[in-house]
Amino acid sequence: TPVFMFAALRIGSPDSDTDNFRSGGVAYPLDIATGCVVTYGRDLMKKEHVHNPAKNFLMAGFQVPNWVELKQFVLEAAELVDGVRFVGWDVAVLQNGFEMIEGNQTGSRLFLQAVDQKGRRHVMKAR
Repeated sequence: TPVFMFAALRIGSPDSDTDNFRSGGVAYPLDIATGCVVTYGRDLMKKEHVHNPAKNFLMAGFQVPNWVELKQFVLEAAELVDGVRFVGWDVAVLQNGFEMIEGNQTGSRLFLQAVDQKGRRHVMKAR
């Protein structure tokens, strides 16, 4: 049964054309239950970002639109992948739904821990 072990909102920086973490983007950890940004974000250099770097918008408390539906969308995709224990899903939130960008079979362990500086080995071992 698929479960969520981490969720983050990625945002591009003014110096980058993408939201990619390795290309200057910033990631904000999300509360899995609510889809709300729970604290400051980080970039790859571990710089903390309280505001969206492109819009100067305070991010703490921001809620990803249609979070419950988004989680269901990802869970349905996960059901299609047999035999893979860990997938990093990249999903775009659109005005009228979602678009699956890709599923990364090994995900990014760097990203997984760099955003909120928390290890998740105990979660992976429990599964």
